Amino acid sequence: MKTMSDATKVHIRQAENADLQRICLLSEEINRHHHQHVPEIFVAQTDHVREEAFWLALLQGAQSTIFVAECDHAVLGFASVSWSENTAVPFLNVKRICRIGTIVVTEAKRKQGIGENLMNAAIQWGQQQDAHEVRLEVLNFNRDAMRFYARMGFQVMSTILQRAS
Repeated sequence: MKTMSDATKVHIRQAENADLQRICLLSEEINRHHHQHVPEIFVAQTDHVREEAFWLALLQGAQSTIFVAECDHAVLGFASVSWSENTAVPFLNVKRICRIGTIVVTEAKRKQGIGENLMNAAIQWGQQQDAHEVRLEVLNFNRDAMRFYARMGFQVMSTILQRAS
């Protein structure tokens, strides 16, 4: 699957093992942003070995993939996506759900349509996997992301509450 944004000449494609280093760098970029806002959840510095293994597992998984946004051989962003079916909880409908795990565009290239192209690729992948819906989670501090997801047609489905024990 390949799409192209005329404005930025960005290609969206499925990631390859060779993209792993850039995926890790982009992950660190978004992690720093999250750590600034919720340091009790996100680490200050990632363990590079564990991080690479995490992204590699998604890249090579039977029920997951990663899409990258590329321009002039440079990876500017990525979106991880997977699918699952609830078969364990007897009172929930069994249906295939596509989950967008992480989406990030390097800060210098945001608001140019790249995130929208990545989301569209992830949604299309979910449709190809026969998913009935697409879900994602966003932390409350991330208002820009919430507005972006709303523009993409996402609606609030639930709220997760927490308190210190």
